[in-house]
Amino acid sequence: MAPNSGLGQYGDYLGLGIQIAASMVMPLLLGVWLDKRYGSSPWFTLAGALFGIFSIFGIVLKIAFTANNQSSQRNKDRARKK
Repeated sequence: MAPNSGLGQYGDYLGLGIQIAASMVMPLLLGVWLDKRYGSSPWFTLAGALFGIFSIFGIVLKIAFTANNQSSQRNKDRARKK
């Protein structure tokens, strides 16, 4: 069996999807719980949502920088082979 056959090739994408979903859902649920506990609706929920959005931006930026670095490294390697 080839190393990239079947569902194995989608593992990185599945992990990324779970990471993004958890980055939004966990702070939001915490905000809802805090609002119910302290009766301060909707402030903790909004704060949790904003925190989740900012964390998703952080994840996307990290992925973009990693992809950019990998791409530039591949280009350097190709240039050396020529």
